[in-house]
Amino acid sequence: MLPFLTIGPLHIPLYGLCIALGIALGIAFCFHRLKRRDEPPKAFATLLLYAAIFAILSAKLGYILLSPSAPDATLAERIFSGFVFYGGILGAALGLFLAKRDSGVSPLAYANLALPALPLAQAFGRIGCFFAGCCHGFYVEEPLGIAFHNAIGAPNGVPLFPVQLLEALLDLGLFFVLWLFTQRPRKLGSALAIYLIAYPSFRFLLEFLRGDVLRGMYFGLSISQWISIPLFCWGLFLAFPREKRLKLA
Repeated sequence: MLPFLTIGPLHIPLYGLCIALGIALGIAFCFHRLKRRDEPPKAFATLLLYAAIFAILSAKLGYILLSPSAPDATLAERIFSGFVFYGGILGAALGLFLAKRDSGVSPLAYANLALPALPLAQAFGRIGCFFAGCCHGFYVEEPLGIAFHNAIGAPNGVPLFPVQLLEALLDLGLFFVLWLFTQRPRKLGSALAIYLIAYPSFRFLLEFLRGDVLRGMYFGLSISQWISIPLFCWGLFLAFPREKRLKLA
């Protein structure tokens, strides 16, 4: 659609710009909340650093492993192009685990504070996907379909369902739900439960609207759909009160 923002001799990839903007807004949101609650930022900054480093590396690794389905893509193009969101989530979880082991600070202590920032950053990332044409939807007639003309990751001149924008709207909606929910003190892990129930649910359904081939399909479901299932189950587990979990055990 508009893969690059041209300013004089500069050609800035809007995909990367949107991701950077989403991350920056998410971090600003978290530190604003810390300041309002008069909490020292050092412990949270340590968790954030670990999570960010491992999320970026894991998201990039996920893309490199999945992108061989594009036979003309070189390794350099895979390294400097896209990311896999669920790969980043798994990497962030590993980073938080290591941060807890090294610092002794539990990530759950900041989960309710920080979780709204995650779908906020995701929304901007999906807008970046729309600009680049990656993660595009299936063929559909206009006016529902939008034809790309300068896309990097989508067929040009073919009307495609803008699934990226639909997910961006759902991500923003989830951001506002979590933001409002965490305005008051809540049980540890409650915001995480909402996120793990909501995001994998609509991600599972949105995958049926996708038309790109860089996802990997196994037994009729994409890799993202297979990952969504255990994450959704984990969210349901967290949503159960502890005493009910003990009765079920």
